Amino acid sequence: MKQRSQPVAEQLRALIMSGAIAPGEELLEVPTAARLGITVGGLDVSVFANNVLNSHPLLGRFHALAFDDRLQASTLRPRTVGLTLSLALPQ
Repeated sequence: MKQRSQPVAEQLRALIMSGAIAPGEELLEVPTAARLGITVGGLDVSVFANNVLNSHPLLGRFHALAFDDRLQASTLRPRTVGLTLSLALPQ
């Protein structure tokens, strides 16, 4: 595989075109996620991250159309970081 800075789509295309991945072969890498939060009274505050390692494994490849020789590949979404706030109102 080439340098990490190379766009993921180019890496996937190179692997598929070189035949390094057999037809129907699926590669799997475990995505990681994290969440940390605190609740005070009715206020809940959490920070989260999905795909913490920002990994881009080749999850699978397939033909989009039955008579099309072109292949499509799928990977994980890029790293996502965010904040969640929720407030429970008194009744």
